[in-house]
Amino acid sequence: MTDTNIDQDLSITEDLWDKAEVLKRVRGKEDRLLKLVGVFLDSSDSVTKQLELAIEVADCESAALNAHSLKGSCLNLSAKSTAAIAAKIEVHANQGDMAEVRALWPIFKDSFAALEKILVDYKNS
Repeated sequence: MTDTNIDQDLSITEDLWDKAEVLKRVRGKEDRLLKLVGVFLDSSDSVTKQLELAIEVADCESAALNAHSLKGSCLNLSAKSTAAIAAKIEVHANQGDMAEVRALWPIFKDSFAALEKILVDYKNS
């Protein structure tokens, strides 16, 4: 891997998860951060599945509620880009625009999967 690829990988990671920001929020206590990451990993998967189901059955209210929950969880961990996509899903679901929600869903899933990988790697390191 070249230095350019390493820099690019770090930039992608920082775009998905601002570890320094959330670590500052927990006053530099790594054990608290690990606990937050663990709670996120344990709970967000089921909420993501609920969101997917809501999208499949065109349940705008449930889609908005689950997107809102994921947005908050992501912001709590300073995962701003994934939170921003969840926020867009929430807004469009609240407007009843399921076509746009469906268009955003694969973007969210990809971002969430990348975030989840980063967090699992961090937790296991």
